[in-house]
Amino acid sequence: LYAGTFSDGIFRSTDNGTTWLRSNSGLTCDTVLAFASDSTYLFAGTFGGGVFRSSNNGTSWTQVNNGLSNQSILSLLSNGTNLFAGTADDTGTVFRSTNDGENWSQTPLSLQHVNALAAMGPYLFAGSGDESLVFRSSDGGASWTSRSGPGTTTLFDAVGPTLYVGEDDPAAPSLYRSDDSGASWHSMSPSPKIISAFFANGENLLAGTQAGQLFHSTDSGEVWTQASFSKGSTIDAFVSDGVRIFAGTSANGVFVSTDSGATWSPANKGIDSEYVWTLAIH
Repeated sequence: LYAGTFSDGIFRSTDNGTTWLRSNSGLTCDTVLAFASDSTYLFAGTFGGGVFRSSNNGTSWTQVNNGLSNQSILSLLSNGTNLFAGTADDTGTVFRSTNDGENWSQTPLSLQHVNALAAMGPYLFAGSGDESLVFRSSDGGASWTSRSGPGTTTLFDAVGPTLYVGEDDPAAPSLYRSDDSGASWHSMSPSPKIISAFFANGENLLAGTQAGQLFHSTDSGEVWTQASFSKGSTIDAFVSDGVRIFAGTSANGVFVSTDSGATWSPANKGIDSEYVWTLAIH
């Protein structure tokens, strides 16, 4: 289990989040916003240092930025033999690597901030908080088409045939779903506002908000109830090992739930960073 933090690098737990140790050997940038993994490597996307790769479960890291002209990484996605990186700033775009990060090439998509990437079937999706569109590629990022989106896209989660999209407009529905590969969208309303993290496992859904609230649905989003959680902590990430669900926050580290998200407890022993922005299991 891995936690990427703001300004404190990466922490690793080998006992289901009971204890944590720093895992920063070779990591030259300490703000980690994204993880991705395949059967061989774990990748970390950093803000300002590009992409780092580990072949030994995070014991050490190697920078892999050849061809990556923008090294402010907001999102990472491993899909088949392709690794994708979404970047920030005025030159934000999606980069692709076909050899585990050894080399990168820029795709023709141009967005200011690519903060959401997802794959579903033959399609790759990209979204930005600055565009009211969802962009879709059917050829591994070689070309993109815009799809009418539900507002500023802040997150994606693809589960089976369903693609979930969140947005950060407090005056509009904040969670949408598509069951036809992004051709059409349906608002899941009423839903929590200003969603900052989302998790889906079948009909069990969790939505964390920028206000530090956590909402839970057991019927695919028809009814939401507020779960017991530490208020005031923006929830930035979820990950699950199939038994436990972990949540990373921007004020109080990591929390864990063993009852599908109904109740939560802190899981921070060894983490001396409050700001956990991304989580991964590898």
